[in-house]
Amino acid sequence: KFCGLYNISNPLPVSQSLLCSYISHLANSGLAYGTIKTYLAAVRHLQISRDLPEPRAEPMPKLALVQRGIQRLRPQSASKPRLPITPDILRQLKALWTGQATDFNIIMLWAACCTAFFGFFRMGELTSPTVTNQGPVDCVSVGDVAVDDHNNPSLVRIHLCRSKTDQLGKGVDIYLGRTDEDLCPVAALLAYLAVRGKEPGPLFRLSDGRLLTKQIFIEKVRAALSILGYDDTSYAGHSFRIGAATTAAACGIEDSLIKILGRWESSAYQLYVRSSRQTLKSVSKRLVAQVPK
Repeated sequence: KFCGLYNISNPLPVSQSLLCSYISHLANSGLAYGTIKTYLAAVRHLQISRDLPEPRAEPMPKLALVQRGIQRLRPQSASKPRLPITPDILRQLKALWTGQATDFNIIMLWAACCTAFFGFFRMGELTSPTVTNQGPVDCVSVGDVAVDDHNNPSLVRIHLCRSKTDQLGKGVDIYLGRTDEDLCPVAALLAYLAVRGKEPGPLFRLSDGRLLTKQIFIEKVRAALSILGYDDTSYAGHSFRIGAATTAAACGIEDSLIKILGRWESSAYQLYVRSSRQTLKSVSKRLVAQVPK
């Protein structure tokens, strides 16, 4: 789009001047410094994929100066903070949707909210990139979900094939335990699966067959939060993951276990921590039981 806007017909291999103009354009478009760095990485990847010299192989002092200026003008902290979705907010959402408890989309949305929170999920792991199923996707599919006991399930296992921190696709199992409380990811997910059926494909879909995308999910959650009186612009898909980590810390759950549950790699020692299934299973109940209603 940038090249089309400025009639640049052959941008590769990229020059230092072109990159300076490009990131200045991005900054003027309102993008944060961290996002601009990601865009630069994409340009680098594009050039390498075309068998052209790596842009970083040669010194680019002018580019470095422009980047530094953008960082000062548009620091990462300038963006609006994302607030956490807490158990209290989840209860308010549930109360709001109680009158529509038989609506397919509401059942699905509530299950997605509970799964996102109790599983410490990134929304990109649970939602599809498009509303139509066009080829393989990395999000959780219905075949990735299993229970420990079909007659009296107390545990749901969700296999995540790939994630942001698992680019090689080694996969990881995420466990949601039954809480026997008003907030229960197992009950919410099983209620949704009962109406969804076993049709293959991404786990979460709308009643009209469209797949649940991150954008649709955020729009529906924000609409509900607005009705409840919250500033909906302060909440995003990541608010569930932030809320889960925040609540876990408030409940006294160990840092090492929180890092495992959220699949964070900020500390190497977590590679040596081994948590039993029983410990992972108990977390969902602890998140609810130790927070005042």
